[in-house]
Amino acid sequence: MRIISGEFGGRILKSPSKSLPVRPTTDRVKESLFSMLTNLVDFDGMTVCDLFAGTGSLGFEALSRGAAHVTFVERSAQVGRLLRGNTSLLRVENRCKIWNLPTESFLMKCDQSFDLIFADPPYAYEGYPRLLELIAEKQMFNVRGLLIVEHGKAPLPQAPESLKVHETRQYGDTSVTIYKRIPEEGEPI
Repeated sequence: MRIISGEFGGRILKSPSKSLPVRPTTDRVKESLFSMLTNLVDFDGMTVCDLFAGTGSLGFEALSRGAAHVTFVERSAQVGRLLRGNTSLLRVENRCKIWNLPTESFLMKCDQSFDLIFADPPYAYEGYPRLLELIAEKQMFNVRGLLIVEHGKAPLPQAPESLKVHETRQYGDTSVTIYKRIPEEGEPI
């Protein structure tokens, strides 16, 4: 797994062994996703949350492109150690926070709002409705921010009313859906 562009472009991240419960985003999907995002956002100074982080490939790519801080959330302690190894490898420990707990637990206790949220659960994940509901309910991404959900070919369930699908793209067995948040009445845009 490599970082495609920016400050760490070309650097190789530590990869998981076959025994770890991780399905890293392929370079092809990551390159297409970040090409699309570059037209939608300015990464400089962004706060990013990488849910179901695995090795942190998406979060590290955002850091490389100028994000100020990434919060990684990864349930597996073993994968969390690999993630910590990648923060050390890139020497970005001061720009990262790693939560080693289930995503739903993090979402229920989180009181922070982000500019960009990546959610890349296992394709067999059945908690999409609750995931989208918690993110929307807690307004976890800023009104100009984006939620990017990587999933299998099957369409995602209907999102809560405060989220709208900006775009969905498919890359083989992988789909990426980008959500925007609908501002509440009187909320500055």
